[in-house]
Amino acid sequence: MTERKRCTWVHDSLYIRENGDVFPCCHLQPAAIGNIYKTSLKTIYNDERIKTFRQQEIDGTLKCMKGCTLPQVSPVEPMLDHDYDQDLKRVLFSFGEKCNIRCIMCSQNHDSRVELTEEVITQNIEVPKSRPTVTLLGGEPLILKSAKRFIDHWAGHGAKMALLTNGTALSEDMARKIAENFSIISFSLNAATKEIHETVNAGSRFEKVVRNVGRMIEAKKQARTKVVIVGHMTIVVENVHEIPDFIQKRDEFGFEHINFGYDKKVPPYLADNPDLKDELIRAIAVEVAREHNPRRIDLHRLRLLGLVGQPGAPVPVSAPSLATA
Repeated sequence: MTERKRCTWVHDSLYIRENGDVFPCCHLQPAAIGNIYKTSLKTIYNDERIKTFRQQEIDGTLKCMKGCTLPQVSPVEPMLDHDYDQDLKRVLFSFGEKCNIRCIMCSQNHDSRVELTEEVITQNIEVPKSRPTVTLLGGEPLILKSAKRFIDHWAGHGAKMALLTNGTALSEDMARKIAENFSIISFSLNAATKEIHETVNAGSRFEKVVRNVGRMIEAKKQARTKVVIVGHMTIVVENVHEIPDFIQKRDEFGFEHINFGYDKKVPPYLADNPDLKDELIRAIAVEVAREHNPRRIDLHRLRLLGLVGQPGAPVPVSAPSLATA
């Protein structure tokens, strides 16, 4: 008998948007459970609204589980009340939607000036004693002032931090700061070639991003830390054919791990192009087989697309993932 899929996010995670709204996960599901401008994060973590969703998760009636693409770990203890200082494992911050490029799959308002304020970060968000992984999202976090201030504030508390960036705005000083204070930095390269990268990440320059990955590698060496450098590819119709090459070039780019997300247009596109899908399955299998350490390649989203293994097959222990796409 197959064990039913469980959602850990309603138990151990919180996602904070730039307007202060708090959700259990970065897919804005099941619904907002509070606002950080009105209530402390510690209080929101055990608000009655999230307890309702936890009960639904325990009962197997949580509606957003259907079609969910977020990776899940082993089932957590089925509880309605959780200890903020012990059980909170992930906090994700979307500091703002402002961005310096225009990715073709992104629906955010790139010119928005709304950002989380420094006051709410320092006053209403207590750093949990459990030191959860704190992920910085945007927009592009490295051009948002609130995100930069946040790095200084939480780094001083010894928090484990992760960053998702398009890689265009990484200065030497910021690379050093990330190397010294972060657990993970993920570059959204989204392609294996210059042409497709600059099509998908419109406004970006392929050479600059690759150069900044190298800058991050050098900063890690200088700092002698264990920050993990991840390559991320959000799969869209325009780049789906480059999945095998992206896997193959992971060492050339300097990525220690790679992971994937996908746009909602991709599943029907693959269904309408079975020959392409079959070709991808074969090519991906070849590249994955060449990797001696399977933890370096997170296959979760590729399995969901039916490009690796059989649909519904167990997902192996995967590489570090920001789980945002």
